[in-house]
Amino acid sequence: MLNASLGHASTEPALSPSTPLRVVFQGEEAFAQALAIYPDRLIVYPIDTSLEIAARVSQADVLMVDMTRNPADVVKQVSETTYEKPILALIAAGSEGIAMAAGASGAVVKTSRPKAILSAIEALHEGFSVYRRGFIHRAGIHPLN
Repeated sequence: MLNASLGHASTEPALSPSTPLRVVFQGEEAFAQALAIYPDRLIVYPIDTSLEIAARVSQADVLMVDMTRNPADVVKQVSETTYEKPILALIAAGSEGIAMAAGASGAVVKTSRPKAILSAIEALHEGFSVYRRGFIHRAGIHPLN
């Protein structure tokens, strides 16, 4: 499918405006409920089990993990996930490098507004990576070079 507004081919099937993205979320259920204000755009499945298994069973479009809770365990699960869908890490400020090293496709500070998190999820689903500009520059990544 060609995305005319971005001028690139997408490998994802086209979603109709009435088809919400399926998001598996490993973290606090209250946080998942905060994203429930977008039922037409997201279905969030809070989980307490294996990220890999839950993603496969739910056929998730995006995986989201809270890296502020038990970071070592979450990093291990993210790095071991073979389910080929993007992973968004909710992080403490300044932890982007840990999320990137673990294999997350993007990272958003956990205290971000729900609208920003929704935007990050949608961008990841479209094939983009999501990291703060300041982190990209500090890491010496020059995307336009």
